[in-house]
Amino acid sequence: MPVRPRQVFAFSGVLNRPPGEKRDPALLEHAVSLAAGDGNKRVCFIPTATGDSPSAIEAVTEVFVGHQDVAFSVLTLFTQPSVPDVEAHLMAQDILLVGAAAW
Repeated sequence: MPVRPRQVFAFSGVLNRPPGEKRDPALLEHAVSLAAGDGNKRVCFIPTATGDSPSAIEAVTEVFVGHQDVAFSVLTLFTQPSVPDVEAHLMAQDILLVGAAAW
């Protein structure tokens, strides 16, 4: 299998909004548009910095609901990984979104 070029797209706090204010997914959608390749983009959210917080998972998941061009997954690590082979799952992704301490 050919090695795909890897890039880091670092960001923080783009989904943090006061209660009741709608989140703006534009930066996350832009990150997806930068991923190499055609067709579906494989996006994995890793919410470990928030202790796999359900609200953090919900905030990011709602950005990708309805996006037919995104195969979205969440990798939780507390108390056990949510996938059988963490390395294989991560290496198969086009984009890794690593949660910040406050989503």
